[in-house]
Amino acid sequence: MHLCFVPITPDNKLSAKAILGNQKSLSEWQTAYHERMSARWNQLERGQSSMETKRKHIPTCLPDAEKFSKEIGKQQAYIDRLKERIGQESDYVGRMRDEKYDQELKVQKANQRIFELQKTNQQMERLLKKIPPGVLEELQKSNKNRSRER
Repeated sequence: MHLCFVPITPDNKLSAKAILGNQKSLSEWQTAYHERMSARWNQLERGQSSMETKRKHIPTCLPDAEKFSKEIGKQQAYIDRLKERIGQESDYVGRMRDEKYDQELKVQKANQRIFELQKTNQQMERLLKKIPPGVLEELQKSNKNRSRER
């Protein structure tokens, strides 16, 4: 808890030294203030005097800084989880890309085979057209007889 006041002297001058004195008298003033306040609100605690601890003044924003530090830690953990998920998604996309590439290779090979078969079929049709009709009829009859014998 902080108490704020403006130390104005009887002649209307601003002077903390004239009102509070030196560091020792300020500490005594704070202790007396705490005793009066804790008589009414006993859950109040007096902090340690800086003369005893030799510490510098603790800024009032320090608790906020700690709160923000914790929040930053939470946000960093969230960011790390997102990065991990992005890495997993990236791995998945890589596997899908590899599978797609494999499928495309298979399609290319199948298309090449189809092209080769079409070319062979065209060659066979040209050869078939060169066979005289009489010979062709004779071949067809002999094929029918063979199929009946089976």
